[in-house]
Amino acid sequence: FIPPTDIFETPATYNLEIALPGVAKENIDVEWVEDTKLVIKAHNKTAEASSSRPGSPKEGEKEGEKVNGGEEQEPPHKRRKYWLSERTIGEFVKEVQFPEDIDVESTSVRLDAGLLYVEVKKMEKRRRAKVEVE
Repeated sequence: FIPPTDIFETPATYNLEIALPGVAKENIDVEWVEDTKLVIKAHNKTAEASSSRPGSPKEGEKEGEKVNGGEEQEPPHKRRKYWLSERTIGEFVKEVQFPEDIDVESTSVRLDAGLLYVEVKKMEKRRRAKVEVE
């Protein structure tokens, strides 16, 4: 899926805001793969796609079999039948290439109300200075 993303800068920082509703922070990875390249990966899935869904058979079982002497699994005709499915699910990968004037160690990432906030501080610009020859 491709979530809506805003990328902007302030005088002191570069910022990303990525809409990831329904994605748990455990399902988000943020990693510097090069000095100036940040990779953000995330994934989400519906309960239907989850392997722990009550109606899905465990590995090695067939539909309608009993699990460890427990109750019978939900038969195929009782599974979900979507009337409408508008939520985006799947995997997401975004690579962002920054200018060289960044402080990688200052990267802060937080997930709040379905928005992932990434902030990277800019390095102070080097001043030009004349150097005397001895």
